[in-house]
Amino acid sequence: MNKSVYQLLHALIVSIIISVPLTLVMLAVNVGFDNPEFGTIYLRSFLIAVAVATPVSLFAGPLGAKILTKAAPPTQS
Repeated sequence: MNKSVYQLLHALIVSIIISVPLTLVMLAVNVGFDNPEFGTIYLRSFLIAVAVATPVSLFAGPLGAKILTKAAPPTQS
């Protein structure tokens, strides 16, 4: 698997893992589990969250690593 496919799949998997509980909690707080449309609203919100989070994670991961490297350079063991 080439590097760009790997990075895209990694971003997608991380986005899904983060979006599942985050969307569930936010929806439970905002509309409640007892809402008859909860499943439909959850699925729609989850798909939007993954669509937004995947491209963001493609840029945020390397940016975060760059910031961390400048703020606290790794030490040699």
